[in-house]
Amino acid sequence: MNVPPRVLLAVLEGDAGPELARALRDEGIEVIYAGVLGDAAEVVGAAVQEDPAVVAVSPADPGGVIAAALEGVEVVGFRTVQEGLERVKMATVPRSRAPR
Repeated sequence: MNVPPRVLLAVLEGDAGPELARALRDEGIEVIYAGVLGDAAEVVGAAVQEDPAVVAVSPADPGGVIAAALEGVEVVGFRTVQEGLERVKMATVPRSRAPR
């Protein structure tokens, strides 16, 4: 059984969240929509609770704070639904490891 990747979707400003959540679900990605949050600390708190593989945040990770706090979690920023869809899809593609 193939488990869909978990993505936490959070918005710091803008209104692309609900539309992007719908588009990601249409692609078979599990979306936890955190909604509009006040700051990066709230995004980190939501990510700690939900344990996603990817955090998608609009418009971006302010100063890399979210990525620094969430070791091992891919953090992608987006400004438009299309940009978010592309970045999340790229972040959720399984990567093969080359032998050393």
